[in-house]
Amino acid sequence: MLKKALLYTLALICCFSSPMFAQEVISQLSPTSFNLAEPGCYQVNFKMPVTGPAQLQLRLNGEALESSTVGALKGSTTVVGFNIIRTTEENMILELVNPATNVAQELSSTDPFVAQFIVIKVQ
Repeated sequence: MLKKALLYTLALICCFSSPMFAQEVISQLSPTSFNLAEPGCYQVNFKMPVTGPAQLQLRLNGEALESSTVGALKGSTTVVGFNIIRTTEENMILELVNPATNVAQELSSTDPFVAQFIVIKVQ
């Protein structure tokens, strides 16, 4: 389960697209979800420090993107994901989630940390 500290940190998410269309194409719905207003190809990158076992995954309109699942088994490290996703409909919801199959207890300590979640429309 995502911890409160993580949710508040992800509220500082960066979201990019062409400057002219940034607000119309990609909009933040919550600390961990975005609306992708236009069909197209999006580059989605995320990076988060962890102190033990952890997994993160992208979900599109509630469906897990299994190939996006990344994680760490032990020790202090950083979980990094680089993905290209294609949407075929307007207003699809993209989420960064702790997957249901996650073996991890926690994603990070309560110490301050920086997480990145970057969404760029590339086509």
